[in-house]
Amino acid sequence: MFAFEEDIVLTVFPDGIPYYFVDAIDNEYESDDKLPVGVYNIKIRDAQNYTINSAGTLTVIKNTLTANSTGEINYGEDSEDAITTVYNGFEFDDTEATVFPDGIPYYFVDAGNNEYEMGAIMPVGVYSIMIRDAEVKNYTIVSSGQLKVSPATLQVSINDLVINKGEPINTSLITTIITGYVPGEDISIAFPQGIKYKFINDGGVTYVQGATGVYNITIEKPVNYNVNYIREGKVYVNSLSGNVRKVRTYLDCIEVKQNSTNGLNYIANFRYDNPNSETIYVLHGEDNRLTGEANYLGETPIMFLPGENTFKIEFDGRKLIWTLTTFNNTQKSSVSSEATSDSGKCDAKGVETATQTNYLVGPNPTTDGNLTIKRNIAESGTVDLFTGNGVFVKSQSFSSNNSNDVLFTVPGPGGLYYLRINAGGKIYMFNIIKN
Repeated sequence: MFAFEEDIVLTVFPDGIPYYFVDAIDNEYESDDKLPVGVYNIKIRDAQNYTINSAGTLTVIKNTLTANSTGEINYGEDSEDAITTVYNGFEFDDTEATVFPDGIPYYFVDAGNNEYEMGAIMPVGVYSIMIRDAEVKNYTIVSSGQLKVSPATLQVSINDLVINKGEPINTSLITTIITGYVPGEDISIAFPQGIKYKFINDGGVTYVQGATGVYNITIEKPVNYNVNYIREGKVYVNSLSGNVRKVRTYLDCIEVKQNSTNGLNYIANFRYDNPNSETIYVLHGEDNRLTGEANYLGETPIMFLPGENTFKIEFDGRKLIWTLTTFNNTQKSSVSSEATSDSGKCDAKGVETATQTNYLVGPNPTTDGNLTIKRNIAESGTVDLFTGNGVFVKSQSFSSNNSNDVLFTVPGPGGLYYLRINAGGKIYMFNIIKN
């Protein structure tokens, strides 16, 4: 009770009421101190002429701190460094570092309300980003934002395979090399049911037993991964019948390179003759190989188009042998051709190598498939077109009596095509791109 009708503000507390606050363990806080969340006894310091008996409590409740977070990672990556959070509601001089001195306690919730802690490997998907506030003393955290987990990428390389018409594809013969698994995973985890292969040609048709042609080998993407093909394998299906004839090899001649800088001073001009009406496929290996003492540059073809075709191999003049094994009727038959520095020279044998200046093909690439073949030599011949996988498309003849350009159309979808001109005993090959 005040004496002499004193006024509380003007006389007893002329400088304001000197409140202070005491917590449960008797820590004192002044009225201008930053009070942590909790319940405090309200005290007033004694004034002149009065001993103050204080009573009452002050409750300090948590303030609201909003946290909007965004982030994106690939499967298997740590999310901690990928999240950016913007806050609203810090009091006094608080910062992220003072409110979360031990790091931000993120956790993540998927569409099924499953929770994932920081550092856990989360499946591909979109997650709500949450922050736990149980250990945050002075704030209630209101979280918003999303973390996107994208697939990791496997690097895949697949070898080629050759089978004959009517045979099933034996996947145990396919060698597949896969890298890029996230830490702690391997083929058994990424492919728990084993690798599932797909065999689809460029036209989108899936292989069925009895079909022929060339089919791309791919794999079904496993959960949480994309696939990047370092090498996409192919299945080559030979259309063999009882009267198939073997492919023969020849060395036409060798050229002498002038001013060679790599020590390969000779060029072997090899030729093959496929008497069958369809392309024959032979992969590099025991059935299609170069041997001998020579150092060389280049490789043999694996697609043997119907008719005659040529290719060149640079070599150092020592013995170079091309051996090719194909079917003759139902039995395999091998032929070989040998080149050395003593082999017949192209000029000495009267054999001219085909030069692309005799025939010019354009436009290349072509958008509508219409090509013009300009001739700088008067001779008759044929133009054969094959897909990039060696499947015959069409053939067209031209006469030596007609000096006009040859107009030729590439039908079908876009892609790589082989255009072969056979004229004057020579073969001219062009790679045509149709967009």
